[in-house]
Amino acid sequence: MRHSLLAVSLSFFVGCAHNARRVDPVEFAPADLSQRASMEPWAISMPFEQNQDGTDLVLALLDRAEASGARYVSDLQVVFVTKQGEQALECSTPLVPESQVEPVRAHFAEREKDPEAPLAVRPFTFSTVEFGCGAVASARLIRERRTAPSGVPMETTRDAIRSDPLRWSTSCGYSRVMHDVDRYVFQADVNYVPPLTYRIQQARPELALVEDRAACVPATPFSPSVNRIEAVVYGGAGPKAALEAAFRMHPVRTYL
Repeated sequence: MRHSLLAVSLSFFVGCAHNARRVDPVEFAPADLSQRASMEPWAISMPFEQNQDGTDLVLALLDRAEASGARYVSDLQVVFVTKQGEQALECSTPLVPESQVEPVRAHFAEREKDPEAPLAVRPFTFSTVEFGCGAVASARLIRERRTAPSGVPMETTRDAIRSDPLRWSTSCGYSRVMHDVDRYVFQADVNYVPPLTYRIQQARPELALVEDRAACVPATPFSPSVNRIEAVVYGGAGPKAALEAAFRMHPVRTYL
């Protein structure tokens, strides 16, 4: 009887530890969220420096919001601090669901006349190392030596090569993938790599996010002086929990 009680206690402990780690994936807030959900909104922001990969930046913000218990996210944008002449500017690129806006490439038809203006665009090529799988065909070559019948006026032996039927298999591995995109001058100035929709979906299939049209406004004395990604989130434990989440996100192991 004592052993049975111990088994029940261990099962209960493991079940509680596992359930405590489960969270619902954060979703993009629907338009009528304020009418159908009683969740307090709060702001979340993360600074970044030069040479930032936009895909990694977006996923890091979503992970931090989710770790704090947030359920929805809206007003997601990447903000850049820049200048045009002596005027300090804040230029932002909103990120919205793909179904709500045309890809930003379509907006680039309206190009700035000044190639150095913050909202001018430049072509940009970069590469990523990605994991993928594909079908591979293979066949085995067989070399044969044949002997001619006696009395035939030709060499007594000859070599022949034949192959088995093609065999198809799946091969997986890492490969370098090239990307050709357009980016704004204010992004190029800090070597920012715009996020790729399909890479965001690889990590979060429910979120197909794209950059919308960028906008620049004069910076105010109260504006943060750093490049950053920011959003409004709903639910969860608030900004303090989001800040502490990075220090709490460790794998949980249970040893029996």
